[in-house]
Amino acid sequence: MFVYSVFDFMFSLAIALTTIPMPSGEDEMIYEFGGPSYGNVSTCTIQGYVILISAFGLLASASILYIYYCSSIVFKMPQEKFAKQVERPSYILTITTMVAYSLILFLKYPDMVNPTPISPYCSWDSYPHGCADNDNELVCLRGNSKDQNVLVLMILPPLTCSFLILLVSMTMILYNHSKHLKALRKARKEQSDMHCEIEESMQLAIVEEASITSKKVTSQAIAYILSFLLTWIFLVLKLALKDMNDLRSLDVLRLIFQPSQGIFHLIIFLWQKVDAVRRCNPEFSTTKILMVIICHPNELEEDRPISNLTELIELGTNSNISSALPADANLPIISSDLGFRIYKDIKIPPKLTKYRGIKEESDHEDSSFFQQQEESIDSLFLHTSLSLARIPEDVESSTGFQDLSVGEFSSLNSRSLRLKASDVDIGENDHEEEQVEKK
Repeated sequence: MFVYSVFDFMFSLAIALTTIPMPSGEDEMIYEFGGPSYGNVSTCTIQGYVILISAFGLLASASILYIYYCSSIVFKMPQEKFAKQVERPSYILTITTMVAYSLILFLKYPDMVNPTPISPYCSWDSYPHGCADNDNELVCLRGNSKDQNVLVLMILPPLTCSFLILLVSMTMILYNHSKHLKALRKARKEQSDMHCEIEESMQLAIVEEASITSKKVTSQAIAYILSFLLTWIFLVLKLALKDMNDLRSLDVLRLIFQPSQGIFHLIIFLWQKVDAVRRCNPEFSTTKILMVIICHPNELEEDRPISNLTELIELGTNSNISSALPADANLPIISSDLGFRIYKDIKIPPKLTKYRGIKEESDHEDSSFFQQQEESIDSLFLHTSLSLARIPEDVESSTGFQDLSVGEFSSLNSRSLRLKASDVDIGENDHEEEQVEKK
């Protein structure tokens, strides 16, 4: 993201200078622009090449960003591994290609960056514009209009490649979330015969959270695709249409949207952050959330399961869950018999917070055990997100989980949920109180 921001800054700054780097002498400038000109041929050439090089850098760094999203969400690749195996080689290749492109263009076409009447900045064009055409008697002072096709051949391949990477990456992310959502619904359907009101309500809440997440991921993927199209589609039309001079409205749209891809990405990022924070803090206004995001990002308390469903809700057996998690995941407790994993330091979505412990109004006659369990791990569940999996057939069939008495359930939990004070991260005071209660 930092490299992308650098290229975006270079691109936007070069365009923001508009006519300032253009030649200022009357003999060197045949066009009249509304803005001032204080430069010369060299500064004009530098402006044009900075725009061209930063455009290549934007496409390349955006492609690497899309690949990172796909690798992190779909393939569960840790950030350190991605940086070492993918990101660094990609940036080395990008910089090498950009330098090679620039040298080829500058050495072979040294006079093709000039002032042009269709852009308020120096760009790839002959000077005057349209000289040496068959129906035009203008004499070219710099460049040749026939060399315009060179720019098309240089820009279209990286532009097409970047768009294909974006399309494939977002499609894989959408498919991945759709697959996990279907698995959640299937697991809930298969466990519907347990006849446990709390379990059914909890599973329903998790499926609802997964559905919301899937919709948000879909909308974000569509937003990234639309931002790419809005940024580059008008440039493609400019290169594809020969009579672009007569389509001034398209030229205006190109000048508005082409420098705006960074702004689009910022809007998408803030939109996701605001939504994630509001889900945990519905009383906050949008203005307050934005101020916290900008001024105090370390104090954010956001709904992490919504921002990354695949790391928090993962179906399957214990081995499948373990293999799907990142290598540096913080895993304090494993319930090997019941088939679910508990994550520390992650806040439960609002719909799930009421399921962090067993309610006192349990259907069982004696709920003292459940109250003790709730008191001992309540501090953990306040910052926990559950990832449910199917109960292994041997446990379900051999114990009759839905019909367990209090004593049988206590015995099963003492065997399967071996909670350690160091793992649960309960404070010393809470641990001492628990020991006193047991005595």
